[in-house]
Amino acid sequence: MTVPSRADPAAVPSLAGAVRSHASARPHAPAVRQGKTTLGYAELCHRAAGLQAALCEAGVGQGDAVVVAARGLVDLAVGAVAVSGLGAVFCPLDPDDPRTDGYLALVRPRAMVLSRAADARGGAHQVVFLDGTFDSPSDGPNLVDARWDEGLLVESERHDALARLRWSGLLAGAAALADRIGVGVGGRIAVVAAPHTDLALFGLASTLLRGATAICPGHPPAEGDRLRRIVEQADVTVLVSAPRALAVLVDVAAADGVRLPELHTVVLVRDQIPRRLLGSLRNVVRADVRLFDAWGAAETGTIAAVRELDPTDRGTCPIRFERPLGGLSITVGPDGELLCAGAPVVTGHLGRPDLDRADGYAYPTGDQGRVLADGALELAVPSGVTPVRLNQVESLVDGWRDVRIARVVETPGGDVAVFAETASGTRIDPADLRAHLGLTLPEHLLPTLVITVGAMPVTPSGRSDRATLATRAAVLTRRYRAADLPSPGAERILNAVAGALGVPGLDPEMNLYDVGATSLELIRSVSALEEELGFEVDLDELLEVPRVRTLIDQYEAARPVADAARPGRGET
Repeated sequence: MTVPSRADPAAVPSLAGAVRSHASARPHAPAVRQGKTTLGYAELCHRAAGLQAALCEAGVGQGDAVVVAARGLVDLAVGAVAVSGLGAVFCPLDPDDPRTDGYLALVRPRAMVLSRAADARGGAHQVVFLDGTFDSPSDGPNLVDARWDEGLLVESERHDALARLRWSGLLAGAAALADRIGVGVGGRIAVVAAPHTDLALFGLASTLLRGATAICPGHPPAEGDRLRRIVEQADVTVLVSAPRALAVLVDVAAADGVRLPELHTVVLVRDQIPRRLLGSLRNVVRADVRLFDAWGAAETGTIAAVRELDPTDRGTCPIRFERPLGGLSITVGPDGELLCAGAPVVTGHLGRPDLDRADGYAYPTGDQGRVLADGALELAVPSGVTPVRLNQVESLVDGWRDVRIARVVETPGGDVAVFAETASGTRIDPADLRAHLGLTLPEHLLPTLVITVGAMPVTPSGRSDRATLATRAAVLTRRYRAADLPSPGAERILNAVAGALGVPGLDPEMNLYDVGATSLELIRSVSALEEELGFEVDLDELLEVPRVRTLIDQYEAARPVADAARPGRGET
């Protein structure tokens, strides 16, 4: 069954058209705020027109690709309005990402827009600098709005490729979201995502279409106390964030006794919501705050559907989402998985043609469910990308002691691996957690691996990076044979450290901080090893290169000396 969306993409104004209209009606109203810089709608319109003139001078025309090295929301806004208005293909990239050079080779842009000379890269690309604008809004050309729906290229959330989207679809979804959550003139909206992501662009479009103010969360996106100061100082009214960034913000604000009275709407971007988050959020925001859960394809950061949350919600199933936002259709796959298709979703890939099909592509969401008669969506498990059995484990770990956020992945051997971030920063005792889970779960669902992380890895759009966690789990659960190590002493070192950290099968090359070790735990382990094996550890080197391999190399280098000093050894 396929359900069409409720919005007509053709009825939504273009980005350049919306900015030009707001600039005419309210020229000094703030459009974008980034640190101490605020662009009014008239100035945004003026800068975008200046960039358009520079791009035309560089030979850019309809259908040509333009890469914008987006260091912040100002770069993204000026670039998106200018490039889309010309009818060119807009491609925002992170200038600090090592993959950018590879993407440039794929895109072969007619021009590259930079905010500073330090971002310049070699090659034959025409370079345009964003600071080369006209001196005053009264000078220079008018903003062009070609209404040419050529589209845009953004980094894929799941694949090492650039995904193609169309402006008409993205803007229809952005307008529908703005109307659903109440974005309007005077609103101040912050989207906690890197500025080159489709989620940041989706949020920017929702803001500019409705004449509100987009607040930059920093580059890279701020978290904790920095994000709290941005939200507080900018009087943010709508916050769009993945659960992990919001959980850190709430913990910091609560610890400092700070409240955020202007924040009246929170949108949690597609990721499973920690059980403690909704309750703790109420301690720092106004009583009538509106909470939304956003859902969509795993492939893209754009939002397909939302549901308004009851603050007393405890993750009961099934979960019901409203009809999909503009331009989207939802298909139920043969295995019951909900699939996204339609204009706002990816229409193809650059660099991964194997992912495309001639008849189009419906993108997986990772969620089982069904489409109801009224077009609403019913999910069988909480929104996320984990199988049902892992979701049960994740929910239980999320509610344990001071766990801020927990994510569960499957190891290559089919076992359960838990990665958890705690509010206090203390390490979880794996045995304690297994005993707690054993009261509820069957034996086969108890985790073989429990890792406390300092910060949960996230994607550029802020969602939990489960691919990184799965890779880390695969490395950590790989078993090493005695033959893989240079000596029995080296094997004892590996087993001792793995036992102290509760990480069976620890990879000698793994960074010990990544598996939850602290400096204090390393020092304690070193003391025990020195006494047992009779060699002196270079602690400074270990703290600088915190791997078991460092200890093994030190031990092997010292072993001939230690052996010679033992009774019965030495010269014969």
